[in-house]
Amino acid sequence: MSKGEGSSRKTQLLEASLLAAWFVYLLIAPTRGFFWIDAWHNEQRAVQSILLAATGVIAVVLPGFRATLVPRSGVAYAVWAMAVIAAASALHATLVWPAFAELSLHVMLAVLAVITAASVRRDPAGFSIWLRRACVLLALVHVIGIAARYIGMLALQRPVSVEVLLLGYANPRFPTALYALLLPFVAAFVKDVRERAAFRYVAFGSLTLLWSINMALGTRAIWFAYALAVPLMLLLVGWQRIKPVATALATSALSGALVYYALFIAIPAWLGLGSALQSRMDQLTTLSAREQLWEQSWQAMATEPLLGLGPMNFAALGDSFAAHPHNWILQLGTEWGIPALLLALWVLWRLGREFWRSQSAAKRDDSDLVAPLAATVIGLAYGLVDGNLVMPVSQTVFALSFGVALGYAFAAAAAGAPADRVRVALGAACVLASALCLLAYVLVTLPQQAASEAAWRRTSQHPNFAPRFWQQGLLR
Repeated sequence: MSKGEGSSRKTQLLEASLLAAWFVYLLIAPTRGFFWIDAWHNEQRAVQSILLAATGVIAVVLPGFRATLVPRSGVAYAVWAMAVIAAASALHATLVWPAFAELSLHVMLAVLAVITAASVRRDPAGFSIWLRRACVLLALVHVIGIAARYIGMLALQRPVSVEVLLLGYANPRFPTALYALLLPFVAAFVKDVRERAAFRYVAFGSLTLLWSINMALGTRAIWFAYALAVPLMLLLVGWQRIKPVATALATSALSGALVYYALFIAIPAWLGLGSALQSRMDQLTTLSAREQLWEQSWQAMATEPLLGLGPMNFAALGDSFAAHPHNWILQLGTEWGIPALLLALWVLWRLGREFWRSQSAAKRDDSDLVAPLAATVIGLAYGLVDGNLVMPVSQTVFALSFGVALGYAFAAAAAGAPADRVRVALGAACVLASALCLLAYVLVTLPQQAASEAAWRRTSQHPNFAPRFWQQGLLR
């Protein structure tokens, strides 16, 4: 075996091990949990931070990954410029350490997306098969877990409640944020002729039940996200490419509506159990007080337009009922500053244009791109009205989906010239520093959560915690 072959196998082994660890995280964190920390959000964040730090170490250990940290395009330079602006914003912030912890978290998520893209480019066809199977397994675990709770509810003759639908969460919005991104991958499996018909039927059943569960959860952001994502996907890749996934999603949603009626209305009524599911129809025309957060965000942005309040420092704006604006555009502008926001929007526009160009010119079958690209677009649309890009699990799934989309869209991209050692070392140092900052913040602040939560309960007018980094998301 040559030295190059040995290095390549080492890279593949580390890639596979890292992605397997992330799969285990996504499998356990939002379901059974790790039995480590009582607060579900704190446990999900702590384990995510540890895995992100490990991801950063792997990124700087392997030469191939180190080279990807050096910018070679306008988009890459813009991303690094955003990081520099965010660092200046953190130094300018009222609470500096939480600001750098938040910045470090996003740097690590970006590194995770880069590593995922590199894994896709190594074997696009093989990666697609295992990715879809993994997503179907995740969907099955959630469906089976909720089905067991539902059967237990009937056996105990209890009325239907939202708690029956929640595995590792306390808020119905958070599982919906995960399912919204999971659905396109399961739909792609349903239409994948490479898989056995029996498995595809099982996947369709899981897809149907996930839709019915989302209807019972009563969240609205998923419908907003899909309504906005459909025309964007049509613009990016065209109807012919999205048709298989779109038809699978549409037919399963219709069958999911029938299953929802049977499981959560007809059967409980027939058994005389009634229903404790809260109807949210009266909320369809309201913003659930989000307009107050958006107004607060606009005011803060006008006060600090250049550098913003500092990453995570929206959570330090007094005794609010939320630790973030529930809109990623406003959050970036408020916390990182308007220049960083404009760079982010420019990066998305450039990537969208490149996606469109690559698909318009492509003569090969790029169907593997549709699901991850759809998940990315859905995640961005969802984040306009909710905090999916702030919560640990949905935030991680978005980073992975984005990385997969980048890997498939630019699988044939030519490699640039080797980067000089100084720039490689500088990029590696920034990633390692971010990993260390993130871990240090976890080690120092996590033991303080009990005291922080107690102080919150004594002094706040709001009875519920506001998750951001930790469960009590408002900073003092």
